[in-house]
Amino acid sequence: MTAQAVPVQVFFGEDLHNSRSTRLPSTPNATAAEAEFLARLSGTGTEDFESFSPGSVSSLELTFPGSMGSSITASLSNPSGSSIGVTNLGSGTNGFGRYPISGDHYLDVDGANFAISFDSDIAAFGFYGIDIGDFGGALSLELFGFFLSDRL
Repeated sequence: MTAQAVPVQVFFGEDLHNSRSTRLPSTPNATAAEAEFLARLSGTGTEDFESFSPGSVSSLELTFPGSMGSSITASLSNPSGSSIGVTNLGSGTNGFGRYPISGDHYLDVDGANFAISFDSDIAAFGFYGIDIGDFGGALSLELFGFFLSDRL
């Protein structure tokens, strides 16, 4: 069986905010993009990092629902060797504008890169990013081992 090319679909919603100390009261653009993304899928899973203890580690193992009752495991790591960590923040921000979207925990990456490796094929991937442009940062997405008909 040959892999079938499908066009890449990007669902993007940005809600600008320039405060280092207060959270956005709502995220209508990001919420609308998430709803449009999830409406095209079934059997999805969302990781909010609430089940992880706060602290720095070299990698995190995540589990998502897969098709036909199976699970998909994802390993999240920082290829540069710097740590990644889960931060617990009940209210406000960390002083630099970072905070969780839901719950009290969020992922914090120390360094320029992080990688997510899945143990089997996935049909979709989405995430919320808070304060990505901090300190001159930028977001780029590289996909490896996938057959795509379009480039991101």
